[in-house]
Amino acid sequence: MLFLEIKSDNMIKKIVLAIIALLLLGGLYIVYKKDIRSTKDLRRTLFEATHDSESVAEKEAFSVGYNAFLYGLVRVKGMLLERRAIHPKYYDYAPINQFHISKELAKPGFTDFTPNCDTYYGLAWLDVSQGPIMITLNEIPDKYYTIQATDAGLNTFHYIGSRMNSLPGQYAYCHQAWKGELPDSVTRIDCPTNQVFLQARYLVKVGDKEDETKVQSQMNSLTLQPLNPTAKYEAIDPTSPIANPLNTNPDFLNLNFYSLLNEALTKNPPVTREEALVGSFAKLGIGIGQTFDPTALSPAQKKGMEAGQMAGFRKLYDVLRFDGEEKGGFTFKFNLGNYKNNYPLSAAVAFFGYGANTAEEALYVTTIEDVDGNELNGSHAYQINFDKDQLPPVNAFWSITMYNRPDNQLIENPIQRYNIGGLTPGLKPDPETGAVTIAIQHEKPADASNWLPAPKGNFWIILRMYNPKQEVLEGNYIPPEVVRL
Repeated sequence: MLFLEIKSDNMIKKIVLAIIALLLLGGLYIVYKKDIRSTKDLRRTLFEATHDSESVAEKEAFSVGYNAFLYGLVRVKGMLLERRAIHPKYYDYAPINQFHISKELAKPGFTDFTPNCDTYYGLAWLDVSQGPIMITLNEIPDKYYTIQATDAGLNTFHYIGSRMNSLPGQYAYCHQAWKGELPDSVTRIDCPTNQVFLQARYLVKVGDKEDETKVQSQMNSLTLQPLNPTAKYEAIDPTSPIANPLNTNPDFLNLNFYSLLNEALTKNPPVTREEALVGSFAKLGIGIGQTFDPTALSPAQKKGMEAGQMAGFRKLYDVLRFDGEEKGGFTFKFNLGNYKNNYPLSAAVAFFGYGANTAEEALYVTTIEDVDGNELNGSHAYQINFDKDQLPPVNAFWSITMYNRPDNQLIENPIQRYNIGGLTPGLKPDPETGAVTIAIQHEKPADASNWLPAPKGNFWIILRMYNPKQEVLEGNYIPPEVVRL
């Protein structure tokens, strides 16, 4: 019995010694293969050995893909819009630092962004990287007009216009880091980024040819001129393809998006508050002057990036549908036009419209649902009934515009009406109550005075209130619901 116990103890000792030897050999192999030279290296190796590194890599890549998509969509779309606008073969062509003035109100086929149908547009893409760009305002219209300036992040940083009581004269758009001297009597406007998008909007009386001619003349008198006479600005080769900034561009939904983001970041470096976020993208090759190479990603990283991008894309619809304050039948977003670090909101605005005003200039309220929560669709008929004292309180004007989904475009219809509002010719209030009932449907009603034509499929609408009164800005105005008949 004693002999067996001794023999068993010896066997256990031998097994334990063998295990220790294997562990020592394994440790030496790991030290050699992993080039462990410090306790920090050892801790890292032990962490990698006890954790699922592929899962960690996928989660990190998901985070980068998601955040870089929502941050970068504004910049990529802005870059593509600019490239298309300055292409010599684009039908609305204008070189950098020059206005393209529209010759008619927006209609189906006007695809730059989600337009209103009340104003002529003057669009210009400025490059202030080589010195200020001067704008000369020769004539002040006797009615509503505005010239909005947004940076590469789509933040509105300046207005010239009737609300601002702007005076005729010269103004200079200068990069905020520019230290030069301006000519006397020129008003300096500081710009956060190299790229500046100008949107001039001048109100037009629909169907009034004399007024249309007058507005055209006023807008054509707007001039832009670089202060630096030797500056050279980007020009597009006429033989190259025209850039596609539309939401149907497949690059918005594949990893090439991040290569485009690198181009956009190099042209327009992030402002100070964005630097830490953009710096977190560098681990996967996204940033100023970097090269994003999808083939260099591990399978787990690629999977994470693609999933993050798709999650970011889905977030755009969540923002459109659920962000903001629900008041009556519409969603109010009082922070449009000045997004700061709210990148999901700026990305949604870029995707569904691009270039929204701030609430003080024009408040946009939207809906894609009727009062019962069902998506708006042209297979049904709807009404919006404004009581006399419920009409939008504005200092300028209001209108409701119809857009199809998912293209976000104006809709062809037999009466060529794409919006309806307080300035619509022939709009009929109820003769007894003063209420205004808007009919929204695909089929033309017997009385089309108050008809806003809808497409056959899904659609959404924007109620625009230009220069809204204080009660709107304070959240005290509640519009009526969209009711399905």
